[in-house]
Amino acid sequence: MKLTTSVAPENTLLVEARVIPSEIGFINALIEEYEGLAVIRTLDRRQGLIKLWIPEGYLPLLRAVCEDFISRGWMYSFQIIDPWWEIQDPAETPSFTQGERT
Repeated sequence: MKLTTSVAPENTLLVEARVIPSEIGFINALIEEYEGLAVIRTLDRRQGLIKLWIPEGYLPLLRAVCEDFISRGWMYSFQIIDPWWEIQDPAETPSFTQGERT
């Protein structure tokens, strides 16, 4: 089922990242220090999956921050999900299992 409404502006980007699970809290604190850079949520703490919503204009800064996290060994990877408002809700997808992407 596709989401039909959006509460975020169209210029908001969704970035998913895979981080070292034990570093999620630390990464969250660092991202929060860049006020207004991103809203961060944990998708799966065991697998270290997080998502970040960012204003489109902040993508270069977030990319630099994520690349720094990767170089320090705190993050494995990150990717922009586009268009993010068409992501299916896993709770409404019967074939979805933990760790599997639909």
